[in-house]
Amino acid sequence: PDTFADAPASAWMEPWIEQFYLAGYTTGCAASPLRYCPEKGITRAEMAVFLLRALYGSGYAPADVNPDVFIDVPVPGKEWMEPWIEQFYLQSFTTGCGGTYGDDLRYCPERGAGRAEMATFIDRVFLIPPIP
Repeated sequence: PDTFADAPASAWMEPWIEQFYLAGYTTGCAASPLRYCPEKGITRAEMAVFLLRALYGSGYAPADVNPDVFIDVPVPGKEWMEPWIEQFYLQSFTTGCGGTYGDDLRYCPERGAGRAEMATFIDRVFLIPPIP
């Protein structure tokens, strides 16, 4: 069955989206009706969640660490993202988007993750060796 109201069954992406949901890697982008927003870009915060869930499973929930690693996380009203982003950093999957740890380190959580950036993070998370 089609889980999301906005992922048409005839679209090439629909089986991938359904599997992404069934595996627990996503909960969608909106509820009532449940939507996936397949044409919407992904933020760096969302990407951290997707990749950590893909690595550790749908039941994974990172612990919040103190002190906070990044000066721009959490974004007011989006506190849910902080533990995910901090865990992403603590596991050396990201170095942030600028600044220095303990001073002004930033993650840029609302910035879009481009295809090159996404490829880099996937390589780091799943230990894909570089091509010589």
